[in-house]
Amino acid sequence: MKRITVIAVLLFIAGSLSADKMVSSYTVSKDKITLMKTYWGIVTPEETVNVVSKYPGRIHTMNFEEGGRVKKGDILYTVDREMTGMEYNLIEEKSPISGIIVKKLASIGQYIGPGVPVYMVINDNNQTIQINIFPEEQEKFKHAPRLTAVANGDKYALKYDKIIPIGDMMSGMLTVKLTASGIRFASYERVKIEMVEREETGIVIPLDVLVKEGNRYVVYKIKDDKAVKAYVETGLQNDYYALIKKGLNEGETIIRVGAHLVNDGETVRIMSEGK
Repeated sequence: MKRITVIAVLLFIAGSLSADKMVSSYTVSKDKITLMKTYWGIVTPEETVNVVSKYPGRIHTMNFEEGGRVKKGDILYTVDREMTGMEYNLIEEKSPISGIIVKKLASIGQYIGPGVPVYMVINDNNQTIQINIFPEEQEKFKHAPRLTAVANGDKYALKYDKIIPIGDMMSGMLTVKLTASGIRFASYERVKIEMVEREETGIVIPLDVLVKEGNRYVVYKIKDDKAVKAYVETGLQNDYYALIKKGLNEGETIIRVGAHLVNDGETVRIMSEGK
């Protein structure tokens, strides 16, 4: 955008010193135009388990730290029942699932009763991403040509899974579950989601090329060093580009910077070219 602004200033200065209108040109070509909407979602693990004590006693050992990876059946911690006059073997508490330790909820030497959580373990093999949407957006998500998660500059394909029945009752929004098989994000990480609503291929030009004339759009073609007005019919538009349904052909040269300053039939001089 800064480059276009600088070019526009240079064209204005050059135009004031020349009888010809100074412009920058743009070569028309076919391309894909995408209408996209951005959301933010939360990465959720496939399964979350709070490992709780089955017996009262004092924690004797804790074998894993937060962030450590465990296998199903690994001994997470031991409990000493330490009842006066009675002798017990240490109670071994094992992980019910394979995954990652995300929280230590107790410490060595702490006395715990039955049902007290000691570790939180998540299974992150198949993660999902949950986002909140308005009810009217539900069908767009179901039939979106492409859903993508963006993290650390990389993009990963997602699939629509289902609507979770319990959404946000206060706002009326629904919660959508998206699957991200084979992708490893940090659980409960906030990630950017890009939903492609529509994609079309055809003649695509920058929006700043279009000049509004009443209820119609015009562009200025460059033919024999002259500006030639051409009415065009637009289709799909996003924030930067427009699809042209009628009025332009691939390979034609049109005015980009300077289009709002010329008149039909005026002589123009190209100072810079673009595609």
